[in-house]
Amino acid sequence: MCKSNIAVFFLVVLIISGCKFNRETDKSSEYFSDENQCILYRGFLPSSDGSGMITSLKLNKDGSFEKSDLCLKSDYDYSIDTGSFVFGKNSSYIILTSENETFEYENKDNGLIFSVKDLSDSTIEYKLTEMSNCDIEFGENPVQGFLVFGHEVSSFSPFNSSKVYWINDFKDGKLTKLYYEKVGDKLPPYTPLKANLVLRKSNALKQGFTEEYDGILDVKEIKSAELITAENYTEK
Repeated sequence: MCKSNIAVFFLVVLIISGCKFNRETDKSSEYFSDENQCILYRGFLPSSDGSGMITSLKLNKDGSFEKSDLCLKSDYDYSIDTGSFVFGKNSSYIILTSENETFEYENKDNGLIFSVKDLSDSTIEYKLTEMSNCDIEFGENPVQGFLVFGHEVSSFSPFNSSKVYWINDFKDGKLTKLYYEKVGDKLPPYTPLKANLVLRKSNALKQGFTEEYDGILDVKEIKSAELITAENYTEK
């Protein structure tokens, strides 16, 4: 999914403040294919209080990026940052520049790696994994992913995938009701749930808001839907 209006549900990258990078760089457009106009990375960053956060980073073929950060604390606060990027020589690293900061990732092993020093001066590596852009087969097996409802948004994004689908609820609105029961009225709009659903592709034509999505899904069965925590979040 290469549309920015759905990318409100992911989170924080550790920024190396005040650094300047003057290495030789490649053109970012050469890293993309004609079919893939963007690349999505996602990963989990643990925190000292045990809550942690999820980071989503979308690189666009035009050299821009969007980074969404979701904090897995009781308030589920999120932030969004935008800017530009370039790949380093032979695409071995990537430099991202936002309005006030510049930071760098190593590009390897189907992901982006950033390193930090802990209090004992040991190096810790965190990884944002590249999400698959392949089509997903929906059938009798349940699929886990991020479920979001809100103003003009009704979306499901399977784990390990860059795809974002418009999701049609049951006629009685059972899934929507469950979503708002879990989110309540104190969390930010578009707070994602971890949902496990049996789905099928809809025959409906994409029009209006649904044109912004990778497809339309109908819900066949709800297995579970819950707030995301450091304990239950995994995309393996």
